[in-house]
Amino acid sequence: GAALDSIRSFFHVSESEMGWLVAIFTLFSVIACPISGLLGDFFGRKTMLGAASVIAACGTLLCAAATSYTVLVAGRAITGFGVGAGIAQAPIYLAELAPVHERGFHSTQIEVYLNFGMVLGFVTGLLTVRLGSPMDFRVMCGLGVLPTLFLMALLPQAPESPRWLLSRGLDSEARNALHSAGVPEQEAQQTMLEMRRELAEEQRTSWGLLQHLSETATYQSFAVTIGLSICVAFSGVDVITYYSGALLQASGLDDETDLRCCLVLMGIIKTFMVVLGSLTIDIVGRRPLLMASCAGMSCAGFLLLVPGLCSRYVPFTLAGIMSSLGCFGFGLGPSYYTMISEVWPTHMRSAGSSWSNAVTNILSCMIQCSFYTAVQFMSLAGTISLFAACSMLSVFLVHYTIPETSGRSLEEINSTRRQSLVDLSLQGVGELSRRQSQAAVFSAQSWQPGSHSAAWQQHTSDEEHLTQLHKR
Repeated sequence: GAALDSIRSFFHVSESEMGWLVAIFTLFSVIACPISGLLGDFFGRKTMLGAASVIAACGTLLCAAATSYTVLVAGRAITGFGVGAGIAQAPIYLAELAPVHERGFHSTQIEVYLNFGMVLGFVTGLLTVRLGSPMDFRVMCGLGVLPTLFLMALLPQAPESPRWLLSRGLDSEARNALHSAGVPEQEAQQTMLEMRRELAEEQRTSWGLLQHLSETATYQSFAVTIGLSICVAFSGVDVITYYSGALLQASGLDDETDLRCCLVLMGIIKTFMVVLGSLTIDIVGRRPLLMASCAGMSCAGFLLLVPGLCSRYVPFTLAGIMSSLGCFGFGLGPSYYTMISEVWPTHMRSAGSSWSNAVTNILSCMIQCSFYTAVQFMSLAGTISLFAACSMLSVFLVHYTIPETSGRSLEEINSTRRQSLVDLSLQGVGELSRRQSQAAVFSAQSWQPGSHSAAWQQHTSDEEHLTQLHKR
């Protein structure tokens, strides 16, 4: 966002061309999501993350070296494709690798580092404001390649997803991947048993993917992810993020340095709230954070942002933007990536999560493209009021349709998909408390040697039976 003015003045592009430059990134992210989901089932999660990093790095370097508007658009498109492919695989990879009671924390690290990168972008924009066009946007784009290079350097040391390895019959590699991720031995044994049971049950069906697509439980998973996509898109967070500078300028803030300082402050506030949400998501649960986030964004819009725009009072507008982004970062942002990777079974997790990301990007792209049209009909304050009203309605959508998944293994979530969504959502909070108590007892007992010898023998026999069945 900080580079848009520099790009506009250097390439002499119109408003519509600037709109395409912004939207092309989201468009190619939408295209990349389903492709990455399908390829991830064949080549593995880690392989696709590496390929996505290479594509994103090439696109970023092309943007930094662009000598024309066409080359810049091509670089944005390539970067969007790489980012979309990576975002489709990252939450799945983390969810399948993390221990049960830490899965929420690890899955939300995607949102943490996305916001950390946003803050670095704002800081870079502030530091390069004196360089002038075109050096300021070239430096910002060039520095964007560093995170992808860092990921490519560390990825060979990371394990592959244990669930993907087990689906390929690599049992020992799957067990080693769980151990390398810090999963306790007893939990690893239970996880392997549940994964084999799920895979054996899936392979008994003769219709394959068509059979699973026709199941009611699949529709329920699809309904949950679509509900989350609607909550995220219609919260207006993309509009508030991308057009925060325009909102502040509409309230009377004209100095470029002050504007970029405000952007840095907003990025820091949002990142802090995302970190806070990642630390509490496994303790409080997904649903309470989602409802608090939606309610907070609605209140920030109605009580701060809209009055600030109507009265052209910059402190109110700035407080409203920071409150909206902070509330989104506390609940909707991290919980979205966590839950879309939890509600799908192993054989459909990659495709289902990728299509969920694609739907969210499509809705966000439609809202971004129609934002100026909505402003012409309803004014800027009226459009923000509409987003605030949608956030309030999202509270009821989450309460009645989104189940609580915290404290359950991925296989256990899959086994309960056949219950109604309302039953799962209403029992979620009480179930979460009960499971956390059981987890504490489980952790205490796991330090007592020999206390579960009979259970271990039963698990061993079950594992041998399921292994033979799975290999057949």
